[in-house]
Amino acid sequence: MVPIPPRLTFVTLGVRDMPTMRGFYQGLGWAEQPGASDQFCSFLLGGVLLALYGIDDLAHEAAPGEPLTKHGWGGHTFALNVDAPADVDDVVRAMVAAGARKVGQVVDRPWGGRSGYVADPEGNRWEIAWAPGLRLDERRAVLALDP
Repeated sequence: MVPIPPRLTFVTLGVRDMPTMRGFYQGLGWAEQPGASDQFCSFLLGGVLLALYGIDDLAHEAAPGEPLTKHGWGGHTFALNVDAPADVDDVVRAMVAAGARKVGQVVDRPWGGRSGYVADPEGNRWEIAWAPGLRLDERRAVLALDP
């Protein structure tokens, strides 16, 4: 069985009004990570990144064809980042073998990474992702984007 790293790297919120949401989190004194835009931004919170992503784009990736309702997908995802592009496919397969449901296909993303989604037994979405330049340091529980 493929080892699944015990890590949470991102919590992604699907947002309807990006300028308002960015302003809210900036107003808390949280610094945006490099590469922020009106489509995506993130904030490092004690070793985990809080990401904001347009709800329609996130729904297209994480819950294609499912309604946003109180009984459907809730508009958030968790991410488990892996060390290599091929690891995405291996971890998705291992999670499905453990009882998760695959959501869509594993694909190369427009932002340069590779990812796929699974739903745990209660429907919570996990994005299994490899992101170029994202370095994981488990000893200190921090994330850093390589220059």
